[in-house]
Amino acid sequence: MFLIRGYSLIELIIVIALIAVLAAASMSFLGPGQQRYGRDARRQADLQSIASAVELYRTDNGTYPPGSSWASLTTILTGTGYLRNVPTDVTTGRQYAYTSYYFGGAGAGPTPCVAPNRCPGFALCAALERNTTPIPASYPVCGSCGGAVSCSFRVTNP
Repeated sequence: MFLIRGYSLIELIIVIALIAVLAAASMSFLGPGQQRYGRDARRQADLQSIASAVELYRTDNGTYPPGSSWASLTTILTGTGYLRNVPTDVTTGRQYAYTSYYFGGAGAGPTPCVAPNRCPGFALCAALERNTTPIPASYPVCGSCGGAVSCSFRVTNP
């Protein structure tokens, strides 16, 4: 007669429990990273939708909204109907950064544009969680993205 050997019920329960513990540990390790990625995607989508509103403004007015502050941009875009809701950072509620600019003389970098000057370019900026490398200050300067936080993502035109 053959003796069939196998695993006991206790051994199987212990192995399943170990697998569950390892799965839970790996999910908690991967979870926050994926959440940061999702929040960064939301920030980028916010800037793209604002850039679309700014482009519509330019199409109708021949220039980008003048100014170098988020408050001036959102006042212009919401007051004229180009933007219904003003997006802010999904976790901190910080405002994004905006600068309209023009290029000065030969070799000069971007210069902030104020009314009534014609503003041929703009930059929208945000601070991302996964990419914390600051935007180089050479083109165009976004400034601070809230407090001492440096902006690390920008949408520009041109």
